[in-house]
Amino acid sequence: MKKQKICFDTSAVCSLFDNSHNTPVVARMFDYLDHNSESFGLYASPIFYNEVAVGSEQLVEKIDKIIKTYNIAPIPDSLSAISLTEIYLQKQVLTENHLGDLAHIAYASVSSCDYFITCDKKHIVRQKTIDLVQKINTEQNIFVPKIVTPSNFMEIQK
Repeated sequence: MKKQKICFDTSAVCSLFDNSHNTPVVARMFDYLDHNSESFGLYASPIFYNEVAVGSEQLVEKIDKIIKTYNIAPIPDSLSAISLTEIYLQKQVLTENHLGDLAHIAYASVSSCDYFITCDKKHIVRQKTIDLVQKINTEQNIFVPKIVTPSNFMEIQK
């Protein structure tokens, strides 16, 4: 059986440590993924690693431990993802202020990840963004990942 590929936004992993309302569901999601590791491959884009690197030393150590514990693999840098990010920007999926978010989605797309998991409901997990990504990716003949929150992902898995 082919493993489903999951790409994480930085927020989905950092939520384990911020004591927000997302923390419990993110913890349940990682527990679920751990118990079903034969079904999922876990990934993060170069953007994830760049964003984590600018965090505090303590946060970097915590994230590094999560990466190793759950075998989150890096998605290689890709000119295709950079080009797709530019298309997203030109088509106004999000503004230039959210270039990192667009790049996360582009890496998940060109890497054919089944899911892109993020805690960002304000900009990423909203119908307009999802619809534009689907339209652009389809026009470009690029895989369309399901863009979901950890809660959405857990509901789908039920």
